[in-house]
Amino acid sequence: MKQLRLSLLPLLLLALLANSCKTRPSGGSLGGSLTAETKAVCLLWKNDAFGCKKDRTAPRGEAIVAAFFSLKPTRAAIEEVLGKAENTSNFKGITKLEYYFDTQCSNGKMVPNSVYCVLELNISDSSGKMETGGVVCG
Repeated sequence: MKQLRLSLLPLLLLALLANSCKTRPSGGSLGGSLTAETKAVCLLWKNDAFGCKKDRTAPRGEAIVAAFFSLKPTRAAIEEVLGKAENTSNFKGITKLEYYFDTQCSNGKMVPNSVYCVLELNISDSSGKMETGGVVCG
């Protein structure tokens, strides 16, 4: 029978790095409200521009939406933990933050006109807080 050995070092490092996925204590702060697992997902997401490293995935995006939905974070709080969105737009009082993943990349940049998925977070201009969000692929 083979013996299975697990190293706790990668988990410890991930937990330590997750602490950097905190926001400032000002309005809409997420730092103290997120679980260690969600903070780790945020850190992976933040460090994977356009999803070129393949750390951004649909299940991770859905986990972020689920965690953020009840917290109603501000745009500043979202960008603190996820980084600056790759695209933003505004329509009828809603600011949409878009974070791309599952993209085709070349030299760390998204290939133009390639198929991609996107994490969309919609922020109400009147309240300044996230109202809805989701993952769209296609």
